[in-house]
Amino acid sequence: MILGFIGVKLVLHALHESGVHVPEISIPVSLAVICGVLIITTITSLIASKRQAEREAAQSVADAEGTEKDSIGA
Repeated sequence: MILGFIGVKLVLHALHESGVHVPEISIPVSLAVICGVLIITTITSLIASKRQAEREAAQSVADAEGTEKDSIGA
C-alpha cells in the first residue's frame, strides 16, 4: 500500500512538472499517510498475534483435558 501511494505521488509529481494540472500531494500528507498505514498494520498485527496465542492456549488446555479424560477412562 505504501509503495502504491508513493508511486501515485511520483506520477502526479511528474505530470505536474510537465505542465498538466493535477493535484499535488504535500510532504505532511505523505508522512501522515505512511505513518497511518504503518500504525494500522502494526496494531492489526499485534491483535492478530494475541488472538492466535489465545487460540493456541485454549487448544492446549482442551487437548490436556481430553488426554486426562482418556487416561481416567482407561
